[in-house]
Amino acid sequence: MLGISSPLSFNVSKWRRRFCQPLPFLFLFILFLATVGGLLYPPNNYDALNYRLPRVAHWLMAERWEWIHASNQNVNTRACGFEWLTVPLISVLYSDRPLFLINIICFCLLPSHSYGFMRGIGVAPRVARAWMWLLPAGYGFALQAASIGNDLTAAYFALASCHFALLWKQNAVARDLHLSLFAAGLMTAIKPTTLPILLPIAFLYLTRYSHLLSKPLSTLAVVVLGTTASFLPNAVINHVKGGDWTGAAIENPFYGKVEPLIGLSGNLINLALQNLAPPVFPIAQKWNSIVTSITPKSVHEAMMRNFESGGANFAVPDFQGEEWAGLGAGLTILILASSIVAFRRNGLARTPAWILYLWSSFIIAIIAYFLKAGMTTVGRHVLPYYIPLIAPLLLLPGHSALLKSPNWRFAATLVMLSTIGLTIITPSRPLWPANTVFERFASENASPFLRRIRTGYEVYGGRADVLGQLREALPPRSNTIGYINFGPAPQNALWKPYLSRRLIQILPGDSISNLTKAGGRHIVVNTRDFEIHMGRSAESWLTIHNAHILSRHTIRTLVKEPASEWWLVKLP
Repeated sequence: MLGISSPLSFNVSKWRRRFCQPLPFLFLFILFLATVGGLLYPPNNYDALNYRLPRVAHWLMAERWEWIHASNQNVNTRACGFEWLTVPLISVLYSDRPLFLINIICFCLLPSHSYGFMRGIGVAPRVARAWMWLLPAGYGFALQAASIGNDLTAAYFALASCHFALLWKQNAVARDLHLSLFAAGLMTAIKPTTLPILLPIAFLYLTRYSHLLSKPLSTLAVVVLGTTASFLPNAVINHVKGGDWTGAAIENPFYGKVEPLIGLSGNLINLALQNLAPPVFPIAQKWNSIVTSITPKSVHEAMMRNFESGGANFAVPDFQGEEWAGLGAGLTILILASSIVAFRRNGLARTPAWILYLWSSFIIAIIAYFLKAGMTTVGRHVLPYYIPLIAPLLLLPGHSALLKSPNWRFAATLVMLSTIGLTIITPSRPLWPANTVFERFASENASPFLRRIRTGYEVYGGRADVLGQLREALPPRSNTIGYINFGPAPQNALWKPYLSRRLIQILPGDSISNLTKAGGRHIVVNTRDFEIHMGRSAESWLTIHNAHILSRHTIRTLVKEPASEWWLVKLP
């Protein structure tokens, strides 16, 4: 068994020398840019603003966890591991601005765990030292480094669990086993899509099963604590409340009903398209239209039965953002090209059987995910799978010689530079004067692509506080407000200031007396689909309740959707 470096060790002089080399230096620069972006911009991850931060605000106001009365059941069914990490920061600082530090820390630690995992399965030191910087520089990792998206965090805990399991396999130190168990539990608590990764982690434990019970009491305690910190409590609650441990049936009966073969083939195609799409793709809409037109009708119908709209149409975005990005085209091509060249030069290496079994278990794990998932952004959702799946390809002996090639070093540098460029221009946290440039060049006569990009920057730029104008229209000390909305929306702005304001959602059939008894006299209303759900128009609802509009605003919360009218309503 080859020696594995511990992520807990740190040598200042060694790291100073390392960061004078091109790849480590470029990774450090990506980290610097991500940190600047996180400091300059408030969190604007759509899922976080839609349900993850609001559920934290609700629990803090309730002073406990509780099943939330809401139309968007994501606030109840989704895993909440990342949210529990945010609670101390919000409850002490009353702000969500520092929350990006969670992902920044995970991003900093990815290279160490990548190196440890690669060395643990036998990758040559020189090869591992190069790819430990390249793989974490994939678009998805880098763009979420300053975000509050939870895919990067899940990827970190997945890799950390595998790394510590390999350390335990080598040294049989109970501390490493316990850290691996904790990381595995937190991995599932953050993203239950990582549950299949428990298979390869369990395989690593079983390779040294005779030592599993060397410290039975402490190991049992860790298992119990890790289980309570995993997705299991969520799964139990989902089953009790909706009869489905995944929560899919509660959110939408469509979810979770994927035909296995359609799921596997559709996810593979979407994964390839999303990882090979250019970072900026001006003809994305035309491309998507062509792909839809050439897809056989029977295939398209099957995809529509099993996937969200974007995934069913094999869509790719104009711009690689944190909601879509996987590894990125440059890194994907470099991995494939390097592996092909390495194989043609030196063929296969003699690999221990357990490494092949481990790789096979990761392949089985991602296939299990593909068989059940029908979401559009598969490239982002499988971030925790990339590094463990790619690392065994680096066992090809030809990789060591390939690193000496000037062409390979040039290509690797370009890959890192493309990530740097995307980190600078990302609409979530642009580090260039985007508004000034668009005001000068993006007139109404500009190309459709340029107009779409400008709209994207505008929507992302205001998303964190897009409903803030409704909040500002509230009178002082209006700390309990009603909320009527039947679609996703970045409602988090209405909860601010944290620990001071509470939202009570009003659903069809609800009496507004619950709001008025709590002292609420104001309701935020999204008029879109109001009549469909409430059974009457928004205007007639106002008349029935003798309410009047204090403020109205036309607000666009997603680039792909039109704006809708929002009202701030006052009850008598």
